[in-house]
Amino acid sequence: MRLAATLRVPFCRGHFVIIENISKSYGDVTALDSVSAEIREGAITGIVGRNGSGKTTLLEIIVGLTAADTGAIVYGGGITRANLRERLGVILQETAYYDQIKVHEILQLFASYYKKSVDVKPLIERLDLQPYLNKYVSKLSGGTQQRVNLALAFINAPALAVLDEPTTGLDPLSREFFWTSLRSLAPGSTVLLSTHSMEEVEEYCDSLLVLNDGKLVFGGEVAGFVDRYDARSLNDAYLRMAGDR
Repeated sequence: MRLAATLRVPFCRGHFVIIENISKSYGDVTALDSVSAEIREGAITGIVGRNGSGKTTLLEIIVGLTAADTGAIVYGGGITRANLRERLGVILQETAYYDQIKVHEILQLFASYYKKSVDVKPLIERLDLQPYLNKYVSKLSGGTQQRVNLALAFINAPALAVLDEPTTGLDPLSREFFWTSLRSLAPGSTVLLSTHSMEEVEEYCDSLLVLNDGKLVFGGEVAGFVDRYDARSLNDAYLRMAGDR
């Protein structure tokens, strides 16, 4: 995967990630087909699309877990292949915990991975984790585990946070707490996340990428996608787009 050092076009001011003609196949299945997009610096950008549209594959390529067949991911903010891990915060769909690790232990463990990490005390207070510090992470509810995941993703004050369907399975109160917390943590970071909730994207995200069968069908402000389909809401616009296939 080529990084900024081998970019063939000038890096655009105001964009933090440039996705340049990314394609990825698994055997005969095309997961991504020549996807190009720009992720705005400092924005929360939502990626939407049906299951199998390529959302997770794209995020895995951006964070370096999966190699693209063709194309490049180009980062701003001085991110290179050598320092990507230091500058990145991640929440994956599937997160495995050791059975015998407590919340305070995993916070200390993750903080030790980075040359520079934030003071965990304000993070604990902001995410209301104090009552759970001596509890085993694997025994927490899904909503509380996701608070821990959010703390781990922002424990290094990441320049780029990539979150794969972070609110899936959460109850309404936990979803609202997650988004309120993310908004409070996000200043100074560029956030890219996937979700199936059009309502969440419309309320909380600044920008939008829409994937359909591995192709990017829209990239821009949420209102622009709604206007394109003369719709009343993002959900209505998405349904109209899907019906035009």
